Amino acid sequence: DKVQAELARELTFETAWGDLVDADGVKAAVGRLSPDAIVHVAAIIAPTAYVIPDKARAVNVDGTHCLLEAVEALGTNPRFIFTSSYSVHGPRNPHRELPPLTGESPVAPGDNYGCHKVLGEKMVRASGLPWTIIRLPAVFSVDPEFGSAPEFLKFNYLLPPERNEHAIDVRDVATAFANAIEADCVGRTFDIAGGEGWKAPARELQARIYDAKGLAPAPVEAFRMADPEVDESWYFEDFVDTAESQRVLQYQNHTPEQYREAIRATGVRRFAMKVLGPMIKRRILEPSPYYGKPRTPDPTPMKQVIVEAFGLDPSLAECPDAVEGASPPE
Repeated sequence: DKVQAELARELTFETAWGDLVDADGVKAAVGRLSPDAIVHVAAIIAPTAYVIPDKARAVNVDGTHCLLEAVEALGTNPRFIFTSSYSVHGPRNPHRELPPLTGESPVAPGDNYGCHKVLGEKMVRASGLPWTIIRLPAVFSVDPEFGSAPEFLKFNYLLPPERNEHAIDVRDVATAFANAIEADCVGRTFDIAGGEGWKAPARELQARIYDAKGLAPAPVEAFRMADPEVDESWYFEDFVDTAESQRVLQYQNHTPEQYREAIRATGVRRFAMKVLGPMIKRRILEPSPYYGKPRTPDPTPMKQVIVEAFGLDPSLAECPDAVEGASPPE
C-alpha cells in the first residue's frame, strides 16, 4: 500500500488484487483490462520456494498456466514478457573454462525453483503468443528489508562464496522489462545482467554491499566450500554475456557505485551500525552450520544440500516434467 501510494503521486494506474491460481479471477481481470502487453513477474523465488514448496509450485507453474489461459481467451495476442532465472542452467563450477551464459545456453535445473521456471518457459513458448523470456541474474534490491527473512540468511551460507556471480540493479531490471514491451525481441530468450563491474566472485560483491551499509562481511569460514573437482556441488550462478541483451533491451543504466550509493548507510544510521556491529555479527552468523568448523571441500551435489538444509522431499530436486516434451499442468 505504501509503494502504491508513492507511485500514485506521479503515475496513473489501477491495482487489482487477486490470487494467481484462481483461474476464474485471473480470467475476469485480464478480460476486463484487455491489455496490449503483459509483464509476468509474479513468483515465489528461492529460497522461500524451499520453505513452502507446494505453494511455490502452485504460484510459479499453475499460476503461469492460469494467466496464459486467460490471455489466450482474449483472442487479441498481447505481447507476453515472462520472468525466468539464470538458475535454470544448473550448477556452474568456476574452476572450469565454461562459456558465459546467454539465452541460448542449455538448461539443467537443479532445484524446484529452477524446474518451475523451465516449465514456465515451455508453456510460454507453446502459447502462440508473441512472447519474450527474460532470465534474471542476482538482482540487488534497494529495499533494505529484502533478503532479511530467516530462510535467506540460512540459504546464504550454503552458497560457496568462490562462485561466479553476475548481479544487476533492480532498477535496471525494471528498465529491461519496460523496453521489452516495444523492442524487437518477440520469440527471443535473454539472460540479462549488469554492465561493467557487476560480475565478480560472490564474496567480493557481498563485501562491497556490507561496506556500503557500514558492516563487516561474514568471515569466509561461515560458508560452505564446494568441491572444485565436483561440478554438481556448485550453485546455479555464473557470468553472463550481456552484449546481445543490452543491444536489444538497452537496460544497463546503473553502475555498482551508483547502487552502493543508493543503499549506503550515512550519519546516525552508519554510527548505529558501527556500535551495534558485534551484535549484528552474532545474529548474522547464527544461521551458519559451518562457522567454527574446519573448512573443507564438500562434494555433495547442490540439489542435495538444499534438500537436506530445508527438509525437502528429494523428488523436488528432480525435474522429470521439465525435460523436452513435457506437458503443461492441467
